Amino acid sequence: MPSPSRTSARRGFTLIELLVVIAIIAVLIGLLLPAVQKVREAAARTKCANNLKQFGLAAHNYASQAGGLPPASIDFDSNAPSTLPFPAPQNGRPVRSVHFLLLPFIEQGNIQNKFDVTKDWRDAVNRDLVANAIPIYLCPSAGGPGRTRSITHNGAPITGNVADYMAINRVRSGINTATLLSSSVNSSWNGALQPNAETKLEHVTDGTSNTALLFESAGGPQLYTNGKADSSVAQTSDTQMWADHRNYQNLDGCDPATGNSDYTTPNTTRTKAVNCSNNAEIYAFHPGVAQFVRADGSVASLNESTPLGVVAALVTRSNGEVLPDY
Repeated sequence: MPSPSRTSARRGFTLIELLVVIAIIAVLIGLLLPAVQKVREAAARTKCANNLKQFGLAAHNYASQAGGLPPASIDFDSNAPSTLPFPAPQNGRPVRSVHFLLLPFIEQGNIQNKFDVTKDWRDAVNRDLVANAIPIYLCPSAGGPGRTRSITHNGAPITGNVADYMAINRVRSGINTATLLSSSVNSSWNGALQPNAETKLEHVTDGTSNTALLFESAGGPQLYTNGKADSSVAQTSDTQMWADHRNYQNLDGCDPATGNSDYTTPNTTRTKAVNCSNNAEIYAFHPGVAQFVRADGSVASLNESTPLGVVAALVTRSNGEVLPDY
């Protein structure tokens, strides 16, 4: 008689084999994760650059209609100059931000059309509209929609979505002069974008490729210092909301040790210009760099080590500086 067939016994993983498999998987994940993060950041940085490019195109489309680059803001308060050639708003024009003025040129005219143009953006009829997130004003590396800032106006709360890109329209007279490329500080409203005035391109005598329109100042409303969330620094009056007419900035420089960018502190400690603090200074979440759009519409990057004086020269439109490589 034939011998009965034997069924082979199935053997599972031993504990040691299972641990080895887990260890191999962990190593593979450890190797792949940085690569995945780099790919994601590269995509986010490209998207951020595209946002800035779209802002530059919008500013030039505005200029083709109005005869000059848009105002940094329409501003009645003491932040804005009131003497020629920077007249205060005429005929009761309500205060507005450059981000508001450019909405029709970034395919967001439907939001602008809902505003009562005779009223301040902070008035009851308009304030709910500032809660709209404008995707082109947000850097994906800094976080998506839903980042809001709240203020109080005439006793009423206003909550609005932030913007990660801001105009710097002058160099503060109290900046560290030892860093400058020019012999004197031009602290007038000498940026490409000025309050209450359209800037003709021919008045950008330093050259549109040597003058910045808009810089990253990302991450709001949370304050950051040297890559970390920071609650020790007092928030400036710059609200970071896209609709706020006071969201333009002045270049002061930042203390790399403390993150302090307050112009009342000693300027000898405020020596850094890029990625030190997002408290009214240039700041991005791209490793080692921050991006900006030039007055000619092109996009470039600034290294964290870019000298303060080079950034000051990029801010001014007609101060005669000769820019080195940056």
